[in-house]
Amino acid sequence: MTDIDLAGSHLLISRYREDRRILNNRDPPITTEACGAQMKLLGANHETGEFGEDAGRNTAAARVVVVCGEQIMRSGLVSILRGMPDLGWVGPATNSQAALNMVAAGKADVVVLDHCANPGWDGPALAARFTGIRPDRGVGVVVVSDGTDSELLLRYLQAGARGLVSRRSSAVDLVNAVDSVIRGEALLSPSITRLVLEATVPYLPAASTRSVTALDTLTQRELEILILVADGLSNSEIAQVLHVSYKTVKFHVSNILRKLSVRTRAQAIVYLRPSVAITSQAG
Repeated sequence: MTDIDLAGSHLLISRYREDRRILNNRDPPITTEACGAQMKLLGANHETGEFGEDAGRNTAAARVVVVCGEQIMRSGLVSILRGMPDLGWVGPATNSQAALNMVAAGKADVVVLDHCANPGWDGPALAARFTGIRPDRGVGVVVVSDGTDSELLLRYLQAGARGLVSRRSSAVDLVNAVDSVIRGEALLSPSITRLVLEATVPYLPAASTRSVTALDTLTQRELEILILVADGLSNSEIAQVLHVSYKTVKFHVSNILRKLSVRTRAQAIVYLRPSVAITSQAG
């Protein structure tokens, strides 16, 4: 257990989690029925065409294409994302190949991929095709799934997906994930984060005194940020919770990774497991 006093940190974080629980309870989970309700609420009674057919959008901003086999779910996801103010275009792809063509033509910056459980459909392989088309420009992939199959989730991460959202999460989580991916960050629903950690721990080096010593090198502020990272927050969300600037959070995250001698946020989260109980009431 680290010697850092976490009383103040836990109070701040518990307040945030309660606010997030209240916010999530106001929004339905991302299901076919909920998406259909959201579509009706926003007045969407049909699907618009593919890229270039949605006039009035800011073409200089990020463009998002939704890939989903169910029409109601697909239309609902599109309607939810159109509530984001800074997107240039949001629309459906009629099929996977159409979405691949959009990405190849430079007409999509983020792909929201609804995982299809049909036999023979390989979602992670499709995600890898999306991320491999323009690796220099970093096309982002956000996956919506049941979030219960840890092996499948790991395959999506290996394929380059940077957002994993559980269907049990609220629409807010989907919006936050897309927003994070647009900014070049990554975001996983808290329930998915826990599954990924449990699946990866057996493959990590055996625990040693090094992990405790490494945690002891973190400042109290850095430890606060690491706990919030484990909760699935993006840098911008952490900045709002702690009332600091985005650049300050990014600086602290870089310091955390350096001090723990890891390269990714997921690897850094593992260091908390022996010393800090991570509980979340979201997603």
